[in-house]
Amino acid sequence: MRPVLYILSIVLQLFYIFAIWTLIAGIFDFYSLLQDAMQTKSGDPKLIAGIISEAITLSLLRVLFAVIGLVISWFILRSGKVIPNWYLSTIKYFSILWLTFIPFGTIVGYFQLKQIKRLNKGQRGTGTK
Repeated sequence: MRPVLYILSIVLQLFYIFAIWTLIAGIFDFYSLLQDAMQTKSGDPKLIAGIISEAITLSLLRVLFAVIGLVISWFILRSGKVIPNWYLSTIKYFSILWLTFIPFGTIVGYFQLKQIKRLNKGQRGTGTK
């Protein structure tokens, strides 16, 4: 059961990368639409607002899934069981990425990195199982 939780946590946290990608793509779409509107001087404000709200909505939905994965990884790290090294190294990279999600992700990413550091020091055993 635990390997399923490991994979589920990682897959759900991948949604955070998709959210960042969606937001960046939305910014580029907004920029190109704004450029076209300035050249033709007939920009539709409702169309521009729709593009902005679509990018924000998709990003927030994906972040919601990523937060669920973050909660699962938090419970895994807090458990007293042996945690595989591959999982710890993968979650470490996600924690660094979470630091960019201000203010919630910064706090959670910091505490998760602190927990990983504590586990790596050997206060709880980390194994390869």
